[in-house]
Amino acid sequence: MALVSGGDPTGSWIVGRTYPKSGGYQAVLWHEGTVAKVMLPGDLEESLQDVNASGTVVGWSYDASGPVPYAYRDGTVTRLASSGSALAINEAGRIAGDDGKGHPVVWASAGAKPVRLGVPAGTTDAQARDIDLDGTIVGSLGLEIPYVWMPDGTHRELPMPEIDGKPAAIAQAFDIRNGWVTGMASTTSLKGSRGTAPVIAVRWNLRTGVTEVTDGLQYPADAVNAYGWQIGTDRKGYAVVLAGDDVVRLPDLASHRADGTATIASSISDDGRVIAGQSDDAGGTIQAVMWRCR
Repeated sequence: MALVSGGDPTGSWIVGRTYPKSGGYQAVLWHEGTVAKVMLPGDLEESLQDVNASGTVVGWSYDASGPVPYAYRDGTVTRLASSGSALAINEAGRIAGDDGKGHPVVWASAGAKPVRLGVPAGTTDAQARDIDLDGTIVGSLGLEIPYVWMPDGTHRELPMPEIDGKPAAIAQAFDIRNGWVTGMASTTSLKGSRGTAPVIAVRWNLRTGVTEVTDGLQYPADAVNAYGWQIGTDRKGYAVVLAGDDVVRLPDLASHRADGTATIASSISDDGRVIAGQSDDAGGTIQAVMWRCR
């Protein structure tokens, strides 16, 4: 089987991994109808996370010491300085991720040393999840507070969304594109909670400061493009594109499941015409798929 984990803004490059019959994982890169193995070092789990329009890929692989961040381009794998994970790359080649010790970091390039991102005093765990065209990075503090790091070095919390008229107890920011940020929120804190509240999809607009709940999704969006269009799973379990007021349902490869696990969209191009993800075939095997919208 094969899974898609990300794509570039043009829709030309797609990253993911396959599961060989011999066992284990194999990182792969798709480009204009071709597929190539990416041979990451390490004997344990590996995953490619993001790719930019020049075909530079970032991801991570596990060895005996833990996660190790890597970049790949034109057949060459480069280990990034530091341990941890590389999770996102922008068109300038800046890479966001973590050092494996609870600190968010940014690499100016694949050959640069990592720089820790600033966090409030007393913070013991923070995550950098995605990086925008201008270098803005989003993530969270302690999996409970949505956070943004600006290109000028300043950083701050994102506003807590309101759920049923009250501020959410927790929220996280996952993806950013052209100032649009997507993530999740819940009325229940992760710390000391005995109950499980629904996870709500949320979108922030950094240009206007507007924070809104995305009612059309059952879970947080899987990706967002330059227009703020989101892809995810609706409340009937279908993979969908939310483009302003329009909702486009993506067809399943074979059968459908209401829990949303049969088909998952993972990346969307800036023009909204190329979407990649995964879908179960008639035999129940997960296949990497692409939807082309006219």
